[in-house]
Amino acid sequence: MKNGFIKILLVVILVCAMATPAMAEKVLRWASQGDALTYDPHSANESPTILASQQVYETLAIRNPKYEIVPCLATSWKALDPKTWEFKLRKGVTFHDGTPFTAEDVAFTITRAKGPTSEFRNYLTTVTGTKVVDDHTIHILTSGPDPVLINNLSYVFIMSKKWCEKHGATEAQNWKAKEEKYTVRHENGTGP
Repeated sequence: MKNGFIKILLVVILVCAMATPAMAEKVLRWASQGDALTYDPHSANESPTILASQQVYETLAIRNPKYEIVPCLATSWKALDPKTWEFKLRKGVTFHDGTPFTAEDVAFTITRAKGPTSEFRNYLTTVTGTKVVDDHTIHILTSGPDPVLINNLSYVFIMSKKWCEKHGATEAQNWKAKEEKYTVRHENGTGP
């Protein structure tokens, strides 16, 4: 009996020694080599910032776990001709502030992401403009055939035009110049 008691006591001591304070507190600790530089989703094109943006903002298309392009805010897309893509947008989507998501937001976002202070403009080099057909249909115009446009759009986070206008953020933050804008510390997306 004495031997059994000692074995149980050793097991209890071992379990207690292995338990960390984080386990006792039920705290999740996470570490990264760097922090997100900004909440402005078109300002800094680097991994921690993109990962933070993905928690708030969505794109027209995304990659699934098999790395296939699948719809996100767009439900479908097709090339109407070599220079025109048509995107049908999800209905019933709202930004966090309750503003409905429309084709105007996509057109605004593309213009914003193509701006001189955006580090995402390289994804849109062939895009020459947009044409809003209706609230849930938009045409994206290109300078010529662009077979990777859908892939590139999977990196461009959609923003609310009204929210950006309200907060003076119609252009991406100039991160390199350490510009301070409302979008640096605030966000308003359609994502989780």
